[in-house]
Amino acid sequence: MNPELKGIVFNIERYHVHDGAGIRTMVFLKGCPLDCPWCCNPESSRTPPEASVKYNLCTGCGSCAALCPQQAVRMDGNRPVIDRKRCAACGACVRFCLAGAREIYGEWMTPRQVLEKVRGDEAFFRRSGGGITFSGGEPCMQAEFVRECMRLCRLEGFDVNLETCGAVEYGVLHRTVELASLVLYDVKTFDAETFGRFSPVPLAQVLNNLEQLAADGKRIRIRCPVIPGFNNTKTFVDSVIEIAKRTGVSRVDLLPLHHLGSYKYGALGRTYAMQYVPALAREAVAPLRDRILRAGLESVIGG
Repeated sequence: MNPELKGIVFNIERYHVHDGAGIRTMVFLKGCPLDCPWCCNPESSRTPPEASVKYNLCTGCGSCAALCPQQAVRMDGNRPVIDRKRCAACGACVRFCLAGAREIYGEWMTPRQVLEKVRGDEAFFRRSGGGITFSGGEPCMQAEFVRECMRLCRLEGFDVNLETCGAVEYGVLHRTVELASLVLYDVKTFDAETFGRFSPVPLAQVLNNLEQLAADGKRIRIRCPVIPGFNNTKTFVDSVIEIAKRTGVSRVDLLPLHHLGSYKYGALGRTYAMQYVPALAREAVAPLRDRILRAGLESVIGG
């Protein structure tokens, strides 16, 4: 193991029950090649650590502006504004903020540090048949780091899964998921032009990667964000059913649009493009789920 190997993790979250078998701990990696407008983890899109401001907690005291070593914060009235070009995400503003309004998204960690974090949940893994799921962002953007984390977890006897958007070179994808017992593979659209609006990687490559993983014997579960006006149609679901059957995938999960992470956009100084698009209730997605079930596949809403 390379003692210098490190990766950027933005969250380690416990007690997930939809991201593989049993009770699981999620390890979220920063960095993603896609720019999906509905993303509920905008802090994952850019690889470097980022400073944020939770304005609902901010008292406007100005301590962060006065004490920032890089002079990267200025006050606009009682509202702190971050100069992203100056900000080094050093964390000084977090230490100075008595209101708890400041946070750094992203922490450099070694694989051993990740293992020590997730090891505390071993009792849950053993009793439930669970384990660790690596997600993001896109874990394959930190392929060697994720692979080493998985290797250490496997040596401890922990099950490991990985969620991917598949928008990477196949060699990188295959090496990253080699130790995973299950790959959660995101399928968002079958329209190449639409996909190209938020992806620098062609849709054909993403779909070919899915088929190649299946041909290489990986166990796969397809996951589909369901977005109003984008892909919440029978046509999309029928295409998902077709590729699932062709690749031997037995389960397709549907993830209805929600706005639970929308506040993070403001905290990062970005605009949430989906703010005026209504969230989808589970009942609204049920007919699409039923269509998948009638095709002889398993399906869960919010899986």
